[in-house]
Amino acid sequence: MTLVDTNVLLDLITDAPVWADWSIRQLDAAAIKGPITINGVVYAELPVRFERIEDLDEVLAESGITLEEVPRAALFLAGIARRAASATASCRTSSSCSVATCHSSAYDQKGQCPHLWGRPG
Repeated sequence: MTLVDTNVLLDLITDAPVWADWSIRQLDAAAIKGPITINGVVYAELPVRFERIEDLDEVLAESGITLEEVPRAALFLAGIARRAASATASCRTSSSCSVATCHSSAYDQKGQCPHLWGRPG
């Protein structure tokens, strides 16, 4: 099974001049390996190009693309990853970082966050 990103589908729907051919080749290669699917997040991003739910569903059905639910455990883990990424981003954009605000385990001997290594001051 291949989970397809919104941008790949929008390339096809909009006939994007730069990416449509590449996206078609990727989907063709994925279809040889097995089913192509999207999740609820991708589905929610596609109506940008559709006025009616029936039109979107028809395009997906004609393309053989199925809608699969994301298991709760996967959603929870995605939230954990997002939290860690947010903490890391805040470390990179602030002048100070601490164990309380950063999830990195690679602090130097002074207790400084590795995201600040090499920064002046």
